[in-house]
Amino acid sequence: MSPELTPDAFASWAYAVGLNADPEHLELLRPEVEAMLARIAPVNDIPVEGIPVERAVGGVE
Repeated sequence: MSPELTPDAFASWAYAVGLNADPEHLELLRPEVEAMLARIAPVNDIPVEGIPVERAVGGVE
């Protein structure tokens, strides 16, 4: 999800993930969600291709 979502796009996304709120509440949440997504975006840059799936999901100690 990219930052600066339109209110309609954010409402659609919220509904898709099960968040049923009135439009006013969604408008209060939208900037907070966009800020959170911007803060966690660097997680996508962590190189993980060398980690076996079993270790990544916690299946092997």
